[in-house]
Amino acid sequence: MKNNKIIYVSITAVLGILIFALGFNYKTNEEPRTYYQVYLEDEILGLITSKEDLLSYIDKQNASLKEQYHVDKVYEPNNLKIQKVVTYENNLLTIEEAYALIQKKAPFTVKGYQLTVHGDEELKFYVIDPTVFNEAVEGVMETFIGTKAYQNYKNNTQEENATGVIIENAYIEEDITIKEVQISVNEKIYTDKKELTTYLLYSGDLEESEYVVKKGDTIKSIAFANEVSTEELFMANPDYTSENNLVYPGQIFKIVKTSPKINVVSEVHSVEDKESKYRIEEQHDAERLKDDNEVIQKGESGIQRVTQKIKYVNGIVTYSTNVSTMELKPSISEIVIMGDKVIPNVGSLYSWYWPTLSYNINSPYGYRIDPITGDRRLHGGLDIQGNYGSPVYATNNGTVIEAEHSGTLGIHIIINHNNGYYSVYGHMQKIDSSVKVGRTVSRGQYMGEVGSTGKSTGPHLHFEIWKNCSWCRVNPWDYLW
Repeated sequence: MKNNKIIYVSITAVLGILIFALGFNYKTNEEPRTYYQVYLEDEILGLITSKEDLLSYIDKQNASLKEQYHVDKVYEPNNLKIQKVVTYENNLLTIEEAYALIQKKAPFTVKGYQLTVHGDEELKFYVIDPTVFNEAVEGVMETFIGTKAYQNYKNNTQEENATGVIIENAYIEEDITIKEVQISVNEKIYTDKKELTTYLLYSGDLEESEYVVKKGDTIKSIAFANEVSTEELFMANPDYTSENNLVYPGQIFKIVKTSPKINVVSEVHSVEDKESKYRIEEQHDAERLKDDNEVIQKGESGIQRVTQKIKYVNGIVTYSTNVSTMELKPSISEIVIMGDKVIPNVGSLYSWYWPTLSYNINSPYGYRIDPITGDRRLHGGLDIQGNYGSPVYATNNGTVIEAEHSGTLGIHIIINHNNGYYSVYGHMQKIDSSVKVGRTVSRGQYMGEVGSTGKSTGPHLHFEIWKNCSWCRVNPWDYLW
């Protein structure tokens, strides 16, 4: 028993000496070392021996990205941190192991530029070379303004003639900022001018179709049938420049609907010789039956030289004002003997009175991108240019059913002509005191003043004709002209 005790004490002493010796040697022989701790966001991936070796390896392993984006170097992810640490820990990752972990968890980056368009909605996109963006913007401006016209404006080579258009200013409506960043390769990065131009014009979704002209088609009817504006039709088919261009069956038109990400503004000085439609003067015969009419003097349109200041946004007129109007050739009124045996509040089906002094159309009846909302919709009437306070006339006999202010049309009048037709006069500045709901108005009667109330970008009369029911809108041009 005594011998066992002696053996136990001896073993314990030996173990103590060994533990002391090992501990002493560990503390004196091991020194802390400098490594690099790799973090991805808040996650620790591990220790490596060299930060430079890891970054160099990331660049070396991504030759395909360098070729794809035409860059000289590929960088670590934006949320990767590599910090120097001094530690006793020696459980290290190889460079290959660290790379594999990073590759699984986060995208690598390349140096480039972030462009931010500050509009109703902030838009961000990325390029390697800022000249790609500049060239794409130039392409968008040429699309909406016209290549030749825009280049002449830029180069200060516009010709001033008796008639024509001079661009006074052209610019992008939104503020655009640019800063150099490391771009995640998961982002859409534009390296091609054409691709970025398509994105800015069509939101990246270029849907192109074809339309084959049928008998009886016109430029306006083709645009309407395909739910585009005439301006968009001209942009997609640059050989056509006017609604008066002739078309024939079998011709093929490209149909492309724009959805621009930026707004191109052009402010122009326009001098144009325009036809001024003759007025129809009615002479009433109480003994002549309704619709028993006789033209005793044929009408003839005149010519006016109209000088205007016009503002376009993406090819759509948003503001215009007359500077001057010079009559080059007076119009000759058409005189018609009209049968007068009708109910006084029933409008004539023979002729419609032009509702303003101006014959200038800012925006016709048809599909377009709404300048207020940016949505594509049917513009169900004519926007007739007019200065603030210029007169508005009733287009036909009828009964006033609305004379009030609303959010969209602003101050407006609606007339029931009691013959299946209604007419609408929107964005007025003032309604004459003689025009009240329930009262009868006569053809050509003064009703108030042109304005810009409601959802409007400038002074004009929004004029509609409805057929057979309220909001059954038809093209007023087919009745007025």
